[in-house]
Amino acid sequence: MTASDVSSVLAILVAAYPNAEIGEETLVVYEAMLADVDAKALQVVVLQHIATSKWFPTVAELREAVAEDAMNLPSPADALAQVQAAIHAKENGSMHGLVYEAMQRCGGSWEAKRSTTPQQWRRQFLEVYRELRAQTITEANTQGVKDNLLTDNNPQFRLERTSHA
Repeated sequence: MTASDVSSVLAILVAAYPNAEIGEETLVVYEAMLADVDAKALQVVVLQHIATSKWFPTVAELREAVAEDAMNLPSPADALAQVQAAIHAKENGSMHGLVYEAMQRCGGSWEAKRSTTPQQWRRQFLEVYRELRAQTITEANTQGVKDNLLTDNNPQFRLERTSHA
């Protein structure tokens, strides 16, 4: 994404949230932290955010939403529905990999089918799935930062300590 793309998106956000006090330093940080994000994906996320939130988004909120959309991860409710469908169909073929991993951590399909406390199993599955999902999104989020921003020869983003005397 070019600096111009990020600036355009930020201009939309600033216009949408006129009461937010956004300084030049903040805009520089947003530009640098969103430079590795796909332009179209960021635009979609920004428009969704404007439509659903009263507050100016943080960099983390924007990056998380873009990563979540890009990975097309099932919601926790959809993940549980995949498990239940797989149990009834007696196969795991159409189950998302992350859903399968969460199910395995909770005892696998055998435990999902034969648990003597199905509500407790579902609660445990949802807890494990939410944790795996959050980890996956966080890893995707931070990889771009590690790859693109935290290099010595990246002139776009440098945090420098300034003295406030």
